[in-house]
Amino acid sequence: RTEPMTGNMNDTAWARKEAGSGRHFGNGVLPQSAPTYHGGGGPAWGGIVVTLPWLMYRHYGDTRVLEENFAMIDKWLDFLDSHTENNLLQRYGGSWDFLGDWLWPNATAEGMNNDKPETLCLNNCYRVYNLRTAAKIARVIGCTAEAEKWERQAEASAKAIHAAFYDSEDHSYADRSMANLAAALYGNVMPPELRRTVIDRLEKEILVNRNGHIHVGITAGAMLFKVLRDEGRDDLIYAMTSKTDYPGWGFMRDNGATTIWEMWEKDLPGHSLLHSSYLYPGAWYIDGVAGIRRDDAVPGFRKFIVRVPRPEDTALSWAKASFDSPSGTIRSHWTRENGGLRLSLTVPPNTAATVWIPTEEGAAVGEASGFAKEIARKNGYVLFEAPAGKYEFKIE
Repeated sequence: RTEPMTGNMNDTAWARKEAGSGRHFGNGVLPQSAPTYHGGGGPAWGGIVVTLPWLMYRHYGDTRVLEENFAMIDKWLDFLDSHTENNLLQRYGGSWDFLGDWLWPNATAEGMNNDKPETLCLNNCYRVYNLRTAAKIARVIGCTAEAEKWERQAEASAKAIHAAFYDSEDHSYADRSMANLAAALYGNVMPPELRRTVIDRLEKEILVNRNGHIHVGITAGAMLFKVLRDEGRDDLIYAMTSKTDYPGWGFMRDNGATTIWEMWEKDLPGHSLLHSSYLYPGAWYIDGVAGIRRDDAVPGFRKFIVRVPRPEDTALSWAKASFDSPSGTIRSHWTRENGGLRLSLTVPPNTAATVWIPTEEGAAVGEASGFAKEIARKNGYVLFEAPAGKYEFKIE
């Protein structure tokens, strides 16, 4: 829920309060909920003290949130380090303190997962992601020693995870689940030459083994969608989000849901019908469907990317969005008809966009207005640099 709320609500006060509401126990651990000392969770719950400040910095371009939370980040990673042996995080705490994925399909029937090998794999992958993110934070604010330390730890742990959990015949991790495939890619724990192979295995898991359905819960789902969005796999996200049978969002809708359920199943005892469980498609509607996304090289949306999805990736014929970025309102409206494409785009003052237009090999892109300049062609896209202004791109 964090990324859709930060981006769609544009609420710096909420985000800063959320980042600062963590309460450390004396040893650096954070509880499930803040501000409180009660509750459970696991590394992916407490780890928000790393991921949220980084998200806020990328979104708003303000380094203060990194500086204000750096001591808490350091203490949290020290806590995880105190439960690490031979570069692998070990189970810690009580029955509610080391949760991995949560509320996956049929989770209630299968029971708690905090003491299973597959959870150890997922939580270790998440720790590596925390370490890599913390190292980026440290470099931005000039803490070189901490950055180098966390980079070394991340690489050592990635090698240990891959050695302990990778199945070289199946190209999967731990229990061969969608959750651990996503977690391994999220933490980037495999050697670089194997990443494409693991992505292909994840594609098989989604389209073949699960017939296009999602089969993860809250924690692994957020990892899965982040991986697929970063890889530009709108086709796989569309396959999962467009299903109308169980498990899926369409199944909820067709069974009377007007809000997101706590669990994928219907009518379970103690089941909330208004929950923050499966909100991870929210950010994709903006950066995948509408195509408006951050440029990680320039935080704060002073420069951003607009990438129209390829026609083979979704069955959608149009998308229209208005996004209030910290640097101004970005408007994107694309339509497809009779094999053609039209994109209307507004780039706010004092910003610039890199526009990705999908096109057939060698096809020309007509640009009816504005000052866009073609800069490259790659991966089936024509790329334009577009300074502030209004634009019309056409492919007939």
